[in-house]
Amino acid sequence: MLGTRTGEACDVLAAAALSLAAQGPAHFSVMCLDPSAGPAAARLLAELPSADWYDVGDVHFALSSPGVPHYVVGYALDAARDPGLRRLLAEGPEQRTHVLGWWRSVPRLRDDLGGIGARFDTIGAWVALDVQGADLAPLYPQPGGPVWYPRPRRALFFDRSVHRTPEVIIPYEVNSDHT
Repeated sequence: MLGTRTGEACDVLAAAALSLAAQGPAHFSVMCLDPSAGPAAARLLAELPSADWYDVGDVHFALSSPGVPHYVVGYALDAARDPGLRRLLAEGPEQRTHVLGWWRSVPRLRDDLGGIGARFDTIGAWVALDVQGADLAPLYPQPGGPVWYPRPRRALFFDRSVHRTPEVIIPYEVNSDHT
């Protein structure tokens, strides 16, 4: 998830996490690193059947191998300063640990993946909110990025395993208060 629209980012993260929870047994770690996302993250935590809570004071990224899939739901992951995040993104899927994360900018995501020479292939799918198409070029398979102009309550979704081009989505609203 990329963009600065907190309410919409929270809605998309919650919808994705709740959808995964409905598919069967899983464990979730909810990490809230932005106080403005706190109420939405707490609501999600209350709805998940098996979840742990982490905030800016106790966030850490460690690989785990539980008997069920483990999903790390990260609100404002660009605020994290834990070097384990890069390893979790790269090696987690092999151990059934996946990240559903929200970064407020593409440059911060790039930093978390290793800096200017970072490879973005660890990102299997992304949703962009208020990010211009040209800014998405590092995540897009064709040069220059997608033709995309952000609009409220609209997002651009791309899953590299199934899409050749991204598609416009309307984020599912699960929270009633938007910031």
